[in-house]
Amino acid sequence: MRPKALFVDIDGTLVGIRQEITPRTRDRLLQYQRDGGVVVLCSARPWAGMEQYGRELQLERYGGYYAAFNGGQLVSAATLQSVEACAFPPQQAAQVVRAAAETERAAQTALLPGWQAACRSGLDLAAARTVADGVAASSLNIMTYRGGTLVARRLEPYAVAEMMANRLKLEICPDFAAALGFGPVKFLVSGEPGFLSRVFPELKRRLPDCEAVISDPFFAEITPKGVDKGRALTAVARLLGVDPADCAAVGDSANDLPMFARAGASAAMANAPEEVRRAAGCVTAGCDEDGVAQFLDRLEAGG
Repeated sequence: MRPKALFVDIDGTLVGIRQEITPRTRDRLLQYQRDGGVVVLCSARPWAGMEQYGRELQLERYGGYYAAFNGGQLVSAATLQSVEACAFPPQQAAQVVRAAAETERAAQTALLPGWQAACRSGLDLAAARTVADGVAASSLNIMTYRGGTLVARRLEPYAVAEMMANRLKLEICPDFAAALGFGPVKFLVSGEPGFLSRVFPELKRRLPDCEAVISDPFFAEITPKGVDKGRALTAVARLLGVDPADCAAVGDSANDLPMFARAGASAAMANAPEEVRRAAGCVTAGCDEDGVAQFLDRLEAGG
C-alpha cells in the first residue's frame, strides 16, 4: 500500500526528547511528498508549535496540513489559514473549568487529614514542607490557547514547558473562567503524573459531553465531543478527495488511537505504551531509530 496521505504524530513519533527529526526520517518524508503523497502533522499541539517541523518538511510546498489540538483545528500549511475549527461554546467551556477545580478540590479534601496529622505536634519547618509538597503534588492546572499565547490559571513547570515547546507567550490568569471570551478549541489540564493518572477517571466522569485523554503523563487534553485525531483524518481525507482507507497513520499515545481506527494502515512506535502498540496495525522502530521512515518503507514494499 502506498498511502495517499500520511498522518504523523509529533512528540514521541516524529521527534524524540531532543525535539529533532532524524535525517533519514526527514529525507524519507520529503521523498514521499515528491512522489505525490500528502503529509499531515497531527498533534495535541497548537499549529504554531508544529510549524517549525512543517517548514523543515516543506509541507507548504506539497499541500500538507496541520491537524492541531487533537484535531480541533485544521490549518493549511501553504496559507497558514484555518480551514476548520471546533470551539467550545461558552457554557461548556465553563463546565471544563469547574470540572478541573472540583476534581482537584475533592482529591485534596481527601488528603487533608494526612496533612493535619503531619502538623499534630506543631507546624515546624519539616511539617510545613510536608504539607507544601503534598499540596504541590496534588494540584491541577488548567490552560488553553489564544492565538500565539498560552493562557494558564497559574504558573507551574508544565505551563512553562508547554510555552517553551510551542514557542508561545504565557499569560497567567488566576480568574481563568473570566478570560475565556474567545472560544477556546482545547483545554490542557496538567499535574504530577501519578496524581493526574489517579484523578483522571473522575475528571473524565465530570465531562460526559467532552473528549478527554491523557496525551502525556502530565497532560490531559480536553476537546469538544467528537473532536479527536480520527475526525481530523476523515476531514483532511475529505478535503483531499481521498478515502480514509487510503491513508496511513503513525503515533505513540492514546490520543492517536482514533486515527488508527480510521486509517487503512497504522503503526505504533516501539516507544509507545503496550495498549497503543496492541491497537495499531503494526509496530515500527522508535522515534530516534527512524520509525516513521521504516513504516513508510514497509507500506510501499507491501508489508
